[in-house]
Amino acid sequence: MVATEMATPIVAGRGARVTRVRPSPQAVGLAALLLTVSIWAAFALSARALAASTLLPADAALLRFGVPLVVLAPALWRRRRALAAVRPGPAAKIVCGAGVPFFLAAMFGGSLTSASFVGAIVPGMVPLFVSALMVARGRGLPAARSRRGCC
Repeated sequence: MVATEMATPIVAGRGARVTRVRPSPQAVGLAALLLTVSIWAAFALSARALAASTLLPADAALLRFGVPLVVLAPALWRRRRALAAVRPGPAAKIVCGAGVPFFLAAMFGGSLTSASFVGAIVPGMVPLFVSALMVARGRGLPAARSRRGCC
């Protein structure tokens, strides 16, 4: 049921016509959906596999966050002036809590149960985790519209 839109024909050399086919928005959405489900499934399976390995959750966190840091270091270096302009408080919060506490909690919990539970519970933990942080910081509960989406 995925249809494609035909773009205008492109003329390529001596009268040959090449028609570029662009995927429909539904096809792009389906591809994004499949990619998202694959990422979440890999996360759930890796949490479960962590229990059977000799790695600790901290080791997995180091791999999960350290490798991208090394790979993205050149981009960080190019943006060092913009990064230096960030206030120290928000910068410390980003550096110290940029997903590591949530990742450690999910990995530890995932090592104690099956991958199917991790796959069902972890995506729902994200908005609950954010809501709990909002309440802990004294910002109150999320707006009613947001609560419908997370609770």
